[in-house]
Amino acid sequence: MQLDEQSRLFIFEYVVTSKEVEPEAFIETIKRIGGTDMPTIAEQWVQRGVQQGMQQGMQQGMQQGIQQGRLVGLLEGSRNTLRTLIGRKFGKVPRKVDARIEQSDFDALQRYLGNVIDAASPEEVVELKPH
Repeated sequence: MQLDEQSRLFIFEYVVTSKEVEPEAFIETIKRIGGTDMPTIAEQWVQRGVQQGMQQGMQQGMQQGIQQGRLVGLLEGSRNTLRTLIGRKFGKVPRKVDARIEQSDFDALQRYLGNVIDAASPEEVVELKPH
């Protein structure tokens, strides 16, 4: 069955704007409605859509990686600063204090950095001992 040009364009527009159509079904529909150039155009559009989807996925992945890298950098910077301050004030960072620093999240590390000023021992800094 061969459709007239207006019918083919109507069906083509419907298929293109439908978000529920799988790429294979899209190409098959285009082949059925006719026109010698239609399958090639449809295949090119599907390929472009796949490429755009892959690019968007890669960009999102890179952005998430950058954000995670920044968080890791902030954590490590806070840990190193805390170790330096404890070492300067108390002479040495005990193993249990260092372990606590290594396990702490960013908020706890910020709290510990504030504790350095008033703490009487490294253990008080990381709240292993009350002050």
